[in-house]
Amino acid sequence: MVFLVARMIALVSDSSVRSVMLVPSLLSAPPYCRCVVPITDNFYAALNAAVFTASILPLSTAYYVCEAFGFESGVNRRFREAPFFYGFYLALIVLGAGFVLIPGAPLLAIIFYSQVLNGALLPVVLVLMLLLINQARLMGSYVNGPLFNAIAWATVVSVGVLTVVSTVQTIFPSLGGASP
Repeated sequence: MVFLVARMIALVSDSSVRSVMLVPSLLSAPPYCRCVVPITDNFYAALNAAVFTASILPLSTAYYVCEAFGFESGVNRRFREAPFFYGFYLALIVLGAGFVLIPGAPLLAIIFYSQVLNGALLPVVLVLMLLLINQARLMGSYVNGPLFNAIAWATVVSVGVLTVVSTVQTIFPSLGGASP
């Protein structure tokens, strides 16, 4: 039985890869594999997202925090060389896993509202980035030119206005927001 399930998953995975290359292989797959395609596609997509989110997001956050506060960082360093980096990375993973494992937690709402918060903070981050990018003392010859600055600031203003409009429409649905 285990062999059959493993064979089904292998054939479906292989047919999924070949279908990306535009080779019609799903029709040639055995009938017992065709019923598994939606399950495995969703499973592999969810597994891929989970692995990347659980490892890359805390890792990049640990890098940013260590860079901001002057701690040694990098996966090429040993734990003794960068204890804060590895400790913070571990703490972020444990915190994220513990948060998801809270019984009865509304996981979809948590995902949705964390992305809303990310979108609301985006204009602030973009303004700070543009202020840093435009400092010749910091960037040297890589400072933005006038055309790129105009495009970048127009984009930041557009994102900021859209964020404000979206927030207002969410708080006051009568102003054109989507009804719940």
